[in-house]
Amino acid sequence: MNLSNNLKKIREYTKNHTELLKSHHFLFNCPLSKDFKYSDAIVIGLNPGESPRDWDYDKNLPTEESHDFDFHDEFGKGRSAVRWSKYCKDYLKTDKLLYLNSFFGVLHKLVKTHLKVKLSVKDLDTNLRI
Repeated sequence: MNLSNNLKKIREYTKNHTELLKSHHFLFNCPLSKDFKYSDAIVIGLNPGESPRDWDYDKNLPTEESHDFDFHDEFGKGRSAVRWSKYCKDYLKTDKLLYLNSFFGVLHKLVKTHLKVKLSVKDLDTNLRI
């Protein structure tokens, strides 16, 4: 699975669908920090999950939270300062976290058809802590 190619496809799909252009950002393969190679846990959030303060950042919307660019790094104090990240880090007792949104589950047909992403429970099993 090439995450950079999938990220590019998500960006293209977003730009080509007007309903998605109304969102502030998407979240895909976003590490808590760039200081690790493998995550201890994958945190899957609800979509949409933006806070009212997110809309204060208004460059190139919709923007993203990804391994390539995280608007929190440019706006605010960075990913580790985000309240949700603090909660996850405290609860899971690790900072080797990777975030993504549940649009993979909700829009399974979209992902399978348009993005060609093959993500199964077996793939996540070694990284997912319940």
